[in-house]
Amino acid sequence: MNISSQIRPINFGNVDLTYDMEKYITLKYNEDHRTYHGVDHINQMMDLNILDNDDHKISLMILFHDIVYDPSSTENEYWSAMVARQYMADRGYTSSYVDFIVKGIMATKNHWESRSINDPVIDRFLDYDLWDFGTPYYEVFEYNTNNLCDEYAMSKSENLVKVADWDAYCKEFDEGRKKWLMNVSKYEKHFSVYTERNDNANRNIARALTEFE
Repeated sequence: MNISSQIRPINFGNVDLTYDMEKYITLKYNEDHRTYHGVDHINQMMDLNILDNDDHKISLMILFHDIVYDPSSTENEYWSAMVARQYMADRGYTSSYVDFIVKGIMATKNHWESRSINDPVIDRFLDYDLWDFGTPYYEVFEYNTNNLCDEYAMSKSENLVKVADWDAYCKEFDEGRKKWLMNVSKYEKHFSVYTERNDNANRNIARALTEFE
């Protein structure tokens, strides 16, 4: 993995990890291609959890849910969950506790369909993961979309200095992004706990779709 030359710290919250796992998590979230799914995203989620009720299960879900991230893969959630499962089993967590953390991580495969799990802990975790989805468009939403595009392009391009290639990959990303936005636009509810963020989320989706017209 390619690591940023400037290693930034991870907020581990209330989770007591081994030194090796702390180092592994820190290095993973400092990978060069993580312009969105990196340190800022994890630390923001952990800060939200600490300010709320500092739930230990949510802390574990936060730390492991994006531990494996390849923008071109559809199996990131599965492999992230497997890293969590192996580590927690080795540390002596009960099987029911491990299964619940894995369920939460896998729920990020589709935040909207996963609301049917109807669990208050997982719902809160999913809200944290989608947090910027409910932030005014020009404050964060548009910026994050650009970062996601950069992640996708970096995963595809062998020569990042070729602007034409970069633009082509971002165009490819935009096509997938449009389909994804059209799909989530079918849902009026994006946040289950912080419901006041739903209006902004719906406005962001509508605004983003107009960019493709």
